[in-house]
Amino acid sequence: MKRSIYLLSLIITTLWSCQQIQRNNLLDNRFPFQDSKTGKWGYVNRDGEIIIDPEYDDASHFKERYALVKKNRFRFYINEFNEKVLQPDYGGFSEFGEGLTTYYDPKKERYGFIDKSGEIAISAQYESQPMTIKHGVSHFQDKRGQHIIYGTKISSGYDFIQYPFDKSGVGMAFNEVRSLDRTKKERKYYFIDRNGKVLYRAEHNERLFKFSEGLAIKYIDEDSIFRYEIINSSIETVGKLDTKGWKVEPYSFKEGLLIFKKGNKFGYFNTKGEVQIEANFEDAFAFSEGYAIFVKGEANRARRGFINTEGEVVIPATYYFADNFKNGLALVTTFEERKNEKGKWVDTRCHYYINNKGKKVFEF
Repeated sequence: MKRSIYLLSLIITTLWSCQQIQRNNLLDNRFPFQDSKTGKWGYVNRDGEIIIDPEYDDASHFKERYALVKKNRFRFYINEFNEKVLQPDYGGFSEFGEGLTTYYDPKKERYGFIDKSGEIAISAQYESQPMTIKHGVSHFQDKRGQHIIYGTKISSGYDFIQYPFDKSGVGMAFNEVRSLDRTKKERKYYFIDRNGKVLYRAEHNERLFKFSEGLAIKYIDEDSIFRYEIINSSIETVGKLDTKGWKVEPYSFKEGLLIFKKGNKFGYFNTKGEVQIEANFEDAFAFSEGYAIFVKGEANRARRGFINTEGEVVIPATYYFADNFKNGLALVTTFEERKNEKGKWVDTRCHYYINNKGKKVFEF
């Protein structure tokens, strides 16, 4: 009987948590835009309807139902109803992560964290502004290196720590040390947990890459024979990249695909280590909501479009700038050089949100 009650309670708690996440995601579907006439910022919804009139000098994306805005030199947070909900007496604001955001204490000259009610959750003790909390982890940097913040604990410093940590609680770090002959600097790589504990120490001929979606890449150079192993969060080898002997520059897994660079071109591996999308792009970015930005052309002629997970171009490369899809929309910019009425060349840029069909939803 007790077990049945426990299971029912667990199911109800899980359902409530899922509903809260869905509600937060729905209420985060507000997209900032800048009025071309006034220069002020407001928000539109996914259908391109203005739901918060442009009145702010600056505005961020909504995160966990709050957005950071600026008006008349003051920064504060608003909710989905455009109500001011938090204006602490401290500076050092950032977006919310897992219910907390940073603040700055000018007396201590240190940063800490406050919650959504403005109450101090972690006292000001960090020399630089910590990153937004994700998967329970943040980090900051001081003169001694980069440090992990996990709860109220602070790890020892590394020269570099990946941010954000993987949701499995594993990350990559490295320190720069002098070579044995002291003629150059070398990197010593580690896989570490949230407390900074070393889970794996790379050999001198190994390089470790960032963890993402529970996987990371370990590169091994054996007399110029290159091997790339897929490592899981238990630090076990679960596969190999099929590079056919050539050297690549792998990045991190996102939505099951790993960007790699071969020569001057970019492509994608899948989690089995197979080439899913051939290296045919001048540049490529991580997938988001099933689509990834690719680049066609170089320098000033470079234009961006979107591909799907099969490598098919679904939105042609016509944009001067493109951002990842978020909640169904992506911010893009077109750029055109033309002569004005006086015969002078001028730049014309248009910004708008598009949906995943490439349809313009809102222009500003």
